Amino acid sequence: MACLELCDSRFTGIINIAGRQEMSRAELGLKLLDWWGFFNRENLETGDSGGGWPIDCRLDISLASRIMATPLSGVDEVLRAAQQR
Repeated sequence: MACLELCDSRFTGIINIAGRQEMSRAELGLKLLDWWGFFNRENLETGDSGGGWPIDCRLDISLASRIMATPLSGVDEVLRAAQQR
């Protein structure tokens, strides 16, 4: 819905329309693994040679929240809604 709203707006430039729930890429990946029922984490690769998780790369959605009417849902809200379907 947010993309459709932007198509009809006069806004030009760069805007982040990610969800409002803050999480790292690693947290998102683990949440999706749980959603899909993959609970075994024994062989999980961390994605870098140092053995740590990827850097936190949250997006700032403050501009989108100010100029858009469409609420930006968090991952948990989206997964709950999908589960109810």
